[in-house]
Amino acid sequence: MSVGSVVPLLPHPLCSSVSGRSVPVARRIGWMLLAALSTALLVTVWPGAWLGIAALVLPDAPLLFLNGREGRLAPRAVPYYNAAHMLAGPLVTLGIGAALGSAAAVGVGAAWLVHVAVDRAVGYDLRDSAGAVRE
Repeated sequence: MSVGSVVPLLPHPLCSSVSGRSVPVARRIGWMLLAALSTALLVTVWPGAWLGIAALVLPDAPLLFLNGREGRLAPRAVPYYNAAHMLAGPLVTLGIGAALGSAAAVGVGAAWLVHVAVDRAVGYDLRDSAGAVRE
């Protein structure tokens, strides 16, 4: 019996441009573990509710520029979306926060990392130049 038959590989109903894609279970679990660890770090060093909420929500601000064409992002918004969803941003923020002993920076980095990890766990990867989710 394969893992896929035990845990279904779900399509993504929120965005039709990824509706035909499935996320392998191991990849989904890995990203969810990263999100869980980042969440634990976040609640340990919570610098203030507004910082955490902003770090969780702001990476999706470019989604305000969806073109309505099968969930594609407007091409002008793609660089901003991709920059906000790369692992480098939250990891650098966490590193700087740790080096400086700044609970606020560590909290923002952890919240941002939670956002990116959950997006990846459900199949929302970076976008291509046309605004569709990359394969």
